[in-house]
Amino acid sequence: MVTLILSFFLGGFGFHRFYLGKPLSGAVMLLLSLVTLALVFNGLSKMETMDPNGMLAVVSGALGFGMVVSAWAIVDLLVILIGVFATSDSVNAPE
Repeated sequence: MVTLILSFFLGGFGFHRFYLGKPLSGAVMLLLSLVTLALVFNGLSKMETMDPNGMLAVVSGALGFGMVVSAWAIVDLLVILIGVFATSDSVNAPE
């Protein structure tokens, strides 16, 4: 239940992956999310001055990294809802 809540509210930042013992993929999700936010905020501040690079930063952040992280988070949420999300414990557990 905790994993589901983390995935629903903070899935884009990868906190559910940290909680499940997958720190590398959690760090990748967190890094991609932070890069997305940085590109969008940087681009929005440049758009006020009509700098053409501002729109490029917003589009590459929101449509590039943002869509990748969003799709990854939605797939993770669905897999958690179905109940087949493999954790590090279930992968290493003897049968």
